[in-house]
Amino acid sequence: MNTNSYSSFKPIAIEDKDVFKKYFSDYPSQFCDLNFVNLMVWNSLSNVYWYEHENRLYIYFSCIDSLVIGIGKETLPNELTNVSNELRRIGKSGIITLIKNDYIQDYRSTLETDFLIEEDDNFRDYIYYTKDLATLCGKKLSKKKNQINQFKKLYPNYVVRPITLNDMESCIELTKTWIDSKNEIDEYMEYEMKAIIETWNLYNSLEIEGLVILVYDVPVAYSIFSCQSKDTADIHFEKFDHSFKGSGQLINQETAIFLKNKYVYINREQDLNIEGLKKAKRSYCPAFNLKAFRLVPKHHD
Repeated sequence: MNTNSYSSFKPIAIEDKDVFKKYFSDYPSQFCDLNFVNLMVWNSLSNVYWYEHENRLYIYFSCIDSLVIGIGKETLPNELTNVSNELRRIGKSGIITLIKNDYIQDYRSTLETDFLIEEDDNFRDYIYYTKDLATLCGKKLSKKKNQINQFKKLYPNYVVRPITLNDMESCIELTKTWIDSKNEIDEYMEYEMKAIIETWNLYNSLEIEGLVILVYDVPVAYSIFSCQSKDTADIHFEKFDHSFKGSGQLINQETAIFLKNKYVYINREQDLNIEGLKKAKRSYCPAFNLKAFRLVPKHHD
């Protein structure tokens, strides 16, 4: 990668799916941001550019002026310094992100020569054991199970089935109902609505699945998910009608039951430092938080 490389970066498009699929398959990661579905449907917010160079895939998030560490053969610290310096020469921050903890531990002393090492809270993913979400065993999750039992008692004839493109209109309406139930509408919700609509627009092009729960043939909850890696599924969206008590807990469990024979882990993505999201994700007792680090270049005179 050299100073002319940035001019070769191009906006992500659905036609790039095979390139990304190859890299994400050959070099799997549990980070939900290294998932082609997320890169595409959240692009109105993240404004992604990418470039392939010497058997590495480089992804640039314009919204935070950060480059993802090259996906491919391991990038050594001196190469990261060169990439960062080249980006800075053309007016970019030179920040490199989505770096695993193991990499930091292996090269910390060398990296600290040129970079400040920071944990990047924007990219902290919540990872759960699929079987834990499917069974909801244990005292800490008993309240979730009780809410599900209340739903089943009130709506014994509910139906769970795979989602189809025919569900688009009703699921978008359900999402609007979910948003309307919130006390405050933040910017994140507006972008999420755009992402959900984009997901449906690209439904036939993206490798996604989902479930919908119906009461009297009306959707009261749905989930949309995809393969993250061989052992991990990523839950992109999970929405429900608050007026149907227990519907949120039930779609969570039904999704895990659907996935439990195929994936060891479920990634329920990030909390975006939003307290409500943080509380909700912690309440399901994650197996661990997947930490991401970023390298901020030290400015040399």
